[in-house]
Amino acid sequence: MQYWQNYYIGIHSLPEFTEWQIGKAMDTIWWANSKYDMEDGKLQGNKEDIGNINNAAGWDLELEADGANEFVILIGAASSRNLLYKRMHELSKLPLEHIFEKTREHWVMWLSKKHVLKMPGIEGYENLRQELFSAYNRALLMLYLLNDREYGSFVAAPEFDSNFEKCGGYGFCWNRDTSEVVLALKHSGYPEYCDMFFKWCIQTQLPNGSWFQRYWLNGDIAPSWGNFDYSTQIDETGYTLHSMDIYYRTLEGLTKAEFLDEVWVSILRAAEYLMKRTKSGIHESCMDLWETYYGIFTYTNASIYAGLMGASHLAEENGESGMARRWMKRAEFIKQATIDRFWLQEGYFAKGIINEKLDKTLDASILGAYIPFGMLSPKDPVEKDMILFMIENIQKKLSVPINQSYGIRRYENDSYIDGNPWIVTTLWLSKAMFALALDMPQEKIMFAPTHEIPQEKEDSHTEKVRELTDGGIQFLKWALAGATSTGLLPEQVDKSTGKPAWAIPLGWSGSLMLDNVLLLDKLYRKKAGNTTES
Repeated sequence: MQYWQNYYIGIHSLPEFTEWQIGKAMDTIWWANSKYDMEDGKLQGNKEDIGNINNAAGWDLELEADGANEFVILIGAASSRNLLYKRMHELSKLPLEHIFEKTREHWVMWLSKKHVLKMPGIEGYENLRQELFSAYNRALLMLYLLNDREYGSFVAAPEFDSNFEKCGGYGFCWNRDTSEVVLALKHSGYPEYCDMFFKWCIQTQLPNGSWFQRYWLNGDIAPSWGNFDYSTQIDETGYTLHSMDIYYRTLEGLTKAEFLDEVWVSILRAAEYLMKRTKSGIHESCMDLWETYYGIFTYTNASIYAGLMGASHLAEENGESGMARRWMKRAEFIKQATIDRFWLQEGYFAKGIINEKLDKTLDASILGAYIPFGMLSPKDPVEKDMILFMIENIQKKLSVPINQSYGIRRYENDSYIDGNPWIVTTLWLSKAMFALALDMPQEKIMFAPTHEIPQEKEDSHTEKVRELTDGGIQFLKWALAGATSTGLLPEQVDKSTGKPAWAIPLGWSGSLMLDNVLLLDKLYRKKAGNTTES
C-alpha cells in the first residue's frame, strides 16, 4: 500500500504474492529501488519506506499441467488504511464473475439513459455506423469517469505530468472545457451534469464577475499563470454565460424559472464584467484560449458575443428589458468590430492582434465564430460564404497527413509537442461541416417551395450538402483512428506515428465526439425523413 494524507492505494493478489519490495523510486539509490531489485529475481522484502517510492510483488511459480498460471491482481483505493484492508479482503472473497457482472450492470444502467441514435444508413459508409455507436458509448463512459460527482466539476484529463515538467498540468477544471462537456452530455440525455456544474460556477465566480483560469475540482483556485486582469482568459467567462443560456432554453415550467432565479446574480455580474472589458468593441488584451499568446483574439471576441447574447436573452426572460437591450447592443457592436478589424481578404479571420499588430496566422479556433458561438449565421448569404471560406482555408492550410487521412493543427507554425494535429481542432472542423450541412436545407425551404427552385440551383445545393457531410465524416473517421485500443480519445495524434499522443483521455475531445455523432445522426435522420416525405 502507498498513501499520502487521506489517499490510500494498494494491491492484493490471488494467489497471494510471496515476495515484495517497498523501495525508493530513485536511480541514485539503486540498491533500494524496486525496479532494480526485480532484475536479480529476488525481492528484499522491505516493508516500508517514505518519499518517492515504488513497489514490486513476486510469486513462486509452480506451473500447472498445461504450462499456464492464472493470477488475479486487485487494485483498491480508500480514505484510510483500515478501510482499504477491509474492502480488499471483502472483494477477494467474491467470485470474479460476480464482480464483472455487477460492473457490467452498473454501466449498462447508466448508458440506458442516453439519447438513442438512429443513424439510418450512411450512404457509402456502411461499416461506420457500428463504429460510431461504439465511440458514442465510450465517450459517455469516459466523461462519467472524469466527473467529480460531489462538486459537479470535470477534470480536463487524468494527470500525467504532476511535476509540471513538460506542461502546466491537466488535472484541473477549466470553465471553457467543462461548459462544452456538460452541454454535450445534456444533448446526449444527461441534463443533471449541467445543473451540478452551474451550481459549481456560482460558487467559484470571482468578485469581479469573471472566472479564474482553472480550478481544483472542489472549486479552490488551482496553480495558474493567468490570475490577473491582463493575463486572464476572458473566453472562460463568455463560454460560461453562453452555456447557461443554452441549458436554460432546454428547460420547462417551474424548473426553468428556478434555474434562472438561481443563476441570475451570477449572470448579471459576468455580463457586466464582459461589458467592462469590451468598451471599444473588441476585448481588452488577455491570454488566448491556448494559453500561449497575449493579445486580442477572434475566438475570445466570439465567445464574448455569445455570452452577452445569452445574457441578453436571460435578462429578457427575467423581465429586465432595458438590460437585455444594452447587452445585445454591445454584442452586435463586438460582432461588427471583429468582422471589420479581423476578417481578411484571403477568406478567414486573423488570429488576432498580438504586440499591437494584426496577426494573420490562421488559427482553427476562428471556427468558434460559427460553431459554437453563432456570431456568423448561415442564414445570411454573406456570412454563409464567410463560413465556407473559413472551412476551406483551414482544410488547406492546417491539414496534417497521417493515418491515411488528415488531422488539423491548432494554428500555422504550432510548435507545442512538435505541432501535432489535435482531436479537438479536427472535430471542430467536422462539427462545423455537419452543422452547416444541416442549416443549408433549411435555407432552401425558407426561400421558396422546391418546385420553384431551378434544377441547377437545387443540384448545386444538394452537392454542397453532400460535400460538407462527406468531408465531416472523413475528419470524424480520422479522430476515431487516433483513439487508443480501448476507444479513449487523446488530445493529439503523433504526426509521425499516427498513435495517440499527450493527454489521454481528454474530456474536451470526448465532448466533441458526442457533438459530432449527434449532429451526424440528426443529419441522416433528416435526410431519411425528407426521402420518406417525398
